[in-house]
Amino acid sequence: MAAIDQVMGMLDLEPELKYTDVRKISGGQRKRVSIATELISDPPLLFLDEPTAGLDPEMESNLIHQLHKLAHQENKTIIVVTNTVKNIDLFDKLLFIGPGGRACYFGSPMGALAAFGVTDITDVYPLVRERTAYYA
Repeated sequence: MAAIDQVMGMLDLEPELKYTDVRKISGGQRKRVSIATELISDPPLLFLDEPTAGLDPEMESNLIHQLHKLAHQENKTIIVVTNTVKNIDLFDKLLFIGPGGRACYFGSPMGALAAFGVTDITDVYPLVRERTAYYA
């Protein structure tokens, strides 16, 4: 039970959720419970595919902040696959993958803006799609 309590604390989950039917909790809580389930075995590396899908903007932001905290305070490597860029500045590194699986950029969020010559990260998507060979 101590491991469960510890993991729940890492993700700011209320202790009473241990005894709640998962069908009766919010979408944001479900996402965090799912991640907590993976953390029970204390893995050094987590792969999360679209962890914020279906969440409202507030819950999305909360979850990304919790993942950032988890990575930095609990020394976890967290790889997130996402198309959501709202909180992209909280990520340490970005990897933009173009058509055919070609890596077009790897580095910091701020470095991506400079590398692609844009001021808004969403402007990177058409560049990657249209000029994959250039960025490889």
